[in-house]
Amino acid sequence: MKPSIKSILLLLALSLSTFTQAQELLGYNLETGQNFIIKQSALQEMTMDIENTQQIITNDMESVFSFTVAEITESGYNLTFEFKDFAMKSSSNLQGTMIDVRASEPKEGDIMSAIFAGLLGSQLQISLLKTGEISSVSGADQLIENMLNAAGDLDEFTKNLMRKSLDKDFSSESLSNNFEQMTFIYSDKAVDSDSSWTTNFEGKINSLNEWKIEKIEGDTVSLSGNSAITMNTQESSLSMDLSGKQEIVLEASKETGFLTKMMVKANGEGSSTMSMAENVEIPTKLTQTITYELIEE
Repeated sequence: MKPSIKSILLLLALSLSTFTQAQELLGYNLETGQNFIIKQSALQEMTMDIENTQQIITNDMESVFSFTVAEITESGYNLTFEFKDFAMKSSSNLQGTMIDVRASEPKEGDIMSAIFAGLLGSQLQISLLKTGEISSVSGADQLIENMLNAAGDLDEFTKNLMRKSLDKDFSSESLSNNFEQMTFIYSDKAVDSDSSWTTNFEGKINSLNEWKIEKIEGDTVSLSGNSAITMNTQESSLSMDLSGKQEIVLEASKETGFLTKMMVKANGEGSSTMSMAENVEIPTKLTQTITYELIEE
């Protein structure tokens, strides 16, 4: 007995319905007034082989910051960002500790400690698309001025030198790139468990991340991301040209889209050059692990 046209159409409709239900339009779904407090930890180790000497520079950073939903827009959200704390320790096997500061615990007479204490109490405004891409960051110039003012009475020459240095990490562009590391994770199209999508991340480390869904259980979405990375920096005293790989695993709320846990592991190698010896290439390796955790909502 041949199936009727009606039966075939019914089966086709059911199969299409099943396929549609298997797809997920993941992204941010926030409400005005929502507040997310994130703890970030980063450990970076850079190894440089200089003639017969190996120098290992270790940077250990920890920060706590908040995102508050100020406004819902047609394309996404306007958020208010604020540092709650910031700590950094930079050390070398040859030079010992070079920087050791915590914004919430400034040390009297320590100019670097005072500068980072100026991070606290300053707010930034962030425009976030529903995919997590950041379209703009404002307030960075005032943030840098607050850091400089916290250092006390500095002459203009010293202020300008410090302003240029701080601009590398706390300018609108630098902050936008840093934030996108943890926010820009979604596609603008519906995806299913067998498909993948990409996001392009640019900053100190450039990467084209390929994402896929690992599983969805209740309100928890588990994603993984892999990418080839490059790192090309041009500093006044040191330039680096590295390439390598990066792996990301994260859990996010399906309801809000905001992460609950995230780990980024990256490694790269290549060469560095110093301004005092521009024609000498120094073999360089870099490894870093960054974790993000939602500690309060």
